[in-house]
Amino acid sequence: MASLTNLSIDLNKVQKDKVKDGRWLNITIALNDEVDQFGNNASCFHYQTKEQRDNGIAKVYVGNGKVVWENGTIVKAPYIERVNNTSQNANREETDLF
Repeated sequence: MASLTNLSIDLNKVQKDKVKDGRWLNITIALNDEVDQFGNNASCFHYQTKEQRDNGIAKVYVGNGKVVWENGTIVKAPYIERVNNTSQNANREETDLF
C-alpha cells in the first residue's frame, strides 16, 4: 500500500500509561471509505490486543485526519499479533549509543 495520511493527535486524549519508556505510543490507524463532516477519512486510537477487542473494550480515539495521496493500490497485509519483546530482550546488554 502506498499512501500518505495526515493526522492530528490530541495529546490530551493520550492515556499516559500507554506511553512506553516515556516516548513510545502504539496506535492503530483506521482508513475509512467515506469522509466525515470535516472531510476526514482516517482516525487513530490506542492499540488494542486481540483479547481487548474480543472483550468489547472501547477504543480510545486520539486523533483523526485524511488520506492526502494514494497510488490506487491498497494491499491488505496479513494480521500478525504483536509480541511483548520485553522478555525477548531481557538478556540483552544495554548500550549507550548517544
